[in-house]
Amino acid sequence: MQRPVLFIFIFILFLSGSLTARPRERLSNWAIGPHMTISFPQSQFANYSKTGEGLGAKILYRLEAVPFITPRFDITYLSFGEKRTTIPGSYSLYNIISTRHESFQLTVGTQLSQKIGRFTLYAEPMGGLFNFRTIVTIDDDYYYYYYGTPYSETKDSRTKLGWGVNGGLMFDLGLGPHIDLQLNYQTIPNVVKTIVEDKTIYNDAKDFSVSVGVVFFLKVKR
Repeated sequence: MQRPVLFIFIFILFLSGSLTARPRERLSNWAIGPHMTISFPQSQFANYSKTGEGLGAKILYRLEAVPFITPRFDITYLSFGEKRTTIPGSYSLYNIISTRHESFQLTVGTQLSQKIGRFTLYAEPMGGLFNFRTIVTIDDDYYYYYYGTPYSETKDSRTKLGWGVNGGLMFDLGLGPHIDLQLNYQTIPNVVKTIVEDKTIYNDAKDFSVSVGVVFFLKVKR
């Protein structure tokens, strides 16, 4: 796990404690759940990356009439690693080409849950937009001298509709927040590009992911 991602997630967890309802406040029907995700792409996805990691959040709304049905919206950012190579013909340690793969995911669905004591089991079908892109950054003396920043360009960006299912377990700490552990499977059609004998072939991207986080309900004044 990359350290910046881990530090940001820990900060979010500490911040969430301050949003727990106090005696003179009540909980609203809205909840938010920041989480940390590790993605494990499958065979058709292997030429894109081996693993990914990142941060995300889920937004939920409790329906008081049917408490076991919860509309939900998820946003997730994943980084699939970075490859660094020296600019050809350069002998400087600072002339580096970095290639980074990223994914942004926006999904919606309806969460079905069953509460058993302090535990809540849930499952959910989801669908939405999945964007995969490659960022190429050239870090050399020329751009630093004239522009003060490295040159960066987005290459091969693809946005597709996809679907998935997930299930998880939440545990009520008794203080407001719920610890949340989630497993997710998703598939995105025709997003992995492969060139074979000058022919471009698109395959489906499939992966499993594991998320851990905390869910807390927003507080409102009485």
